[in-house]
Amino acid sequence: MAGIGVRREPAEAGEGALRPTIQIETAVWPLYRPAVNLPVFSFVAEALQRPPEVAKIECVSILETAASSWHSRAVPAPSLPAS
Repeated sequence: MAGIGVRREPAEAGEGALRPTIQIETAVWPLYRPAVNLPVFSFVAEALQRPPEVAKIECVSILETAASSWHSRAVPAPSLPAS
């Protein structure tokens, strides 16, 4: 997993892309469906109706997330041999 770094000086002054205490954690793996570009809002920005701190970032589609979640529940994990 990798984090997205931002400059902290403008953020500390309330002007940057993200405040220094906010972090976005990302993971990279092959997708089966096209990525979806979505904005990243903090709860504060959304509540105050401010623009998103990050205009867009590629995300996994809801359909792929749901399919992966369903598959992990529907297909039993292989059992380990008895020791």
